[in-house]
Amino acid sequence: MAAIGEKTVLLLGPVGMSRAVGGGAFEPVTGPVASHAPVNEYQLVASTIFAYGTQTHALIRSTDAGARWSAIAMPLSRKKNKAKKIKANPGVSIRSIAFTSTTSGMLLDTQGRLWATHNGGRSWSQVTSAATEHGLELAFASPTEGFMSVSSYGGDSTDAYVLRTTDGGAVWHPEEITSGSIAAGGLVATSGQNAAALIDGTSVTGEVLHRLLFTTQTGGDVTGSAGPLVLGTPIHTFTKKRLKKAKGTVRITGVLRGAVGGETVVVARRNLSGGPWQEQRVVVGANGGSFATSWHISQTSVFVAQWAGDSGRPGQGSSVLTVAVKPK
Repeated sequence: MAAIGEKTVLLLGPVGMSRAVGGGAFEPVTGPVASHAPVNEYQLVASTIFAYGTQTHALIRSTDAGARWSAIAMPLSRKKNKAKKIKANPGVSIRSIAFTSTTSGMLLDTQGRLWATHNGGRSWSQVTSAATEHGLELAFASPTEGFMSVSSYGGDSTDAYVLRTTDGGAVWHPEEITSGSIAAGGLVATSGQNAAALIDGTSVTGEVLHRLLFTTQTGGDVTGSAGPLVLGTPIHTFTKKRLKKAKGTVRITGVLRGAVGGETVVVARRNLSGGPWQEQRVVVGANGGSFATSWHISQTSVFVAQWAGDSGRPGQGSSVLTVAVKPK
């Protein structure tokens, strides 16, 4: 159920929706888009309503309190048919959305890929800076600040983590909340600093504790400061011939500024074209916070490093580093 202003209420799903205005009876919303849409979630941004179906390709929008609806194209969608339904390639069903204006938003698909649009869904670009395929839910309170809950971070699936961005998704850094896991639909953000999470955890005796409520008024980061996390590489572009000579191996170096030594950084790699993320956990040295990893690649790859922070320093994330592989 969605309350739209003071006079309109919508009932969503399981297929289509009904609408009541001014305390009147609920009536089915007609039209080729709304009447066939398998929607069960919604988001209200100013006067625009976005409705979608989790695990489906249905993403629709209304700008007149739910009276009329239009379909929004999914990432990698093929085309609209005569009924204006969206067809999408397998694997790009919706897991979560977060729109911060009538035209700008992010979509997390069921393969864990993150997408962004700035033109109302006419085009989408993939966001690789989060460096994970374990995303569960998005919660944004502004175009620049938001969170994404994840089922695991750095191989740790016993603790509840979120990734946070303060620059619109260019960089994400991890935050560990507590032991357990964030419940489905249990993440919300009302501002860049204020957020809450419902967590299914366990007591010290192993007893299951459902729906533990954790809140933050600081964006989830501990007080203190940490230097930036930076990645680099000696060679940014390879030809196939040069990569063969290097036996497919590239060296990725990094620095966690201000490190004392012993911090564990997670470095992740993925083909730019798609596929799963690979991870390496490296321990930062006391020599200025430097570290190095070696990878075997066969095509253009993207690399991201993240550190979850400690009791006195917030976590950090690097910008995306791209190593290009060209045919000649």
